[in-house]
Amino acid sequence: MIVWVPVHFLGANWKSGDSMIDPKWITVALPVGALSNGWISDKLFGSKRYLAIMLYMVLGAATSLWMWTLAHRADPR
Repeated sequence: MIVWVPVHFLGANWKSGDSMIDPKWITVALPVGALSNGWISDKLFGSKRYLAIMLYMVLGAATSLWMWTLAHRADPR
């Protein structure tokens, strides 16, 4: 999803930097999310893994919707 969503919503040239999202952020998102999920579930949610997973799913859906609106603003068809 980290690679597919930007390619789908931002177009084939998302790596060139012409889009509103810098490709470096996309590259950093997966490892940071994977490393922080365990800490968040232990410290914030008392080792309830499903709450951390739900948090990341909501954040992922919100980010996907935001990128969808950016794609529509950039392409006024």
